[in-house]
Amino acid sequence: MKATAEYEAASAWKPTPTARKIISFVERHDGKPCSKAQIAVALGRNEKTIDRLIARMRHEGILEAEPQWAENGGQLANTYHVVHKQP
Repeated sequence: MKATAEYEAASAWKPTPTARKIISFVERHDGKPCSKAQIAVALGRNEKTIDRLIARMRHEGILEAEPQWAENGGQLANTYHVVHKQP
C-alpha cells in the first residue's frame, strides 16, 4: 500500500478502495497480460467498475496499458503497469 499513498499525494483524485486493490493487483502482476474481466474476478468486483476505474487511473497517470497482439494480428489482453507520478 506504500505506492498508493504516493499516488494520493500526487493527484487531486483520491483512489477508492477498489482502485487501491487494482493498483496492488497490477503491481503483483506487472508485465503479465490480464483482461479487465480477469481483474474483476480476482477482486470480486463488476467488470464495468474495473473498466471505469482503470480508465480514470490511466487518465490520472497512475496506470499505463500496453496492448498485446497475437501473431495473427488479433488483440490480446493488455499488460498494465503502475506509473510513478512526480508530485
